[in-house]
Amino acid sequence: MSKDTAPRTSIRVPSAHGDATRQHILEVAGRLYADGGRDSVTSKQVCTAAAVNLAGVNYHFGSREGLYTAVLVEAHRRLFSRAALSAIADGAGDARAKLGQVIDTLVGGIGQDGWHLRVFVRELISPSPALDTMILVEAGPKLAILKSLLAEAMGLEADDVRLARCFLSTFAPCMMLLIANKSVLGRVMGQLWQDPPALARHLKTFAFAGLDAAVRAPA
Repeated sequence: MSKDTAPRTSIRVPSAHGDATRQHILEVAGRLYADGGRDSVTSKQVCTAAAVNLAGVNYHFGSREGLYTAVLVEAHRRLFSRAALSAIADGAGDARAKLGQVIDTLVGGIGQDGWHLRVFVRELISPSPALDTMILVEAGPKLAILKSLLAEAMGLEADDVRLARCFLSTFAPCMMLLIANKSVLGRVMGQLWQDPPALARHLKTFAFAGLDAAVRAPA
């Protein structure tokens, strides 16, 4: 078969402009999902708000469901990126010091009010099929890093039943402060985040004392 008669395949090559458009659509969709929830937002609404071609969602994300999944994955990434967590895990210091850095980073995010937090909270309240993808792609790898650090800090095997309990008691307070409504929580408990370094020190003191006690306690 000659060059002139050979069949040609059309390949969509990513471009800087295409990547920018995809990110713009994702940002606009994130804000719309945060305000109205995933079920009330259509692809047409997203494209209109983003001022892009009405086929933009299908072109860049495959479908409306693909767009929401991408938004949810991005929302979790913004809570604590895998790159930032890996940098801590691969950095200097022992496992306990690295856990302290993780808590410092989480506390540092308190007070944020981006769309990613509201999308994540909505998903926790009313899970969608996209949750499985988010766990597989984004949350799962980060949880594995944290569990490994926790096991090393406690001197426990990875399958020790105490790890799951200690994971909850160590990181649940940080996550609660990240995703809770700051106005409501402030009215109930005062402005806990007015002094983030002091709050981080307290959470670390409490967490490490609990880890030490858990190691001594029977499984």
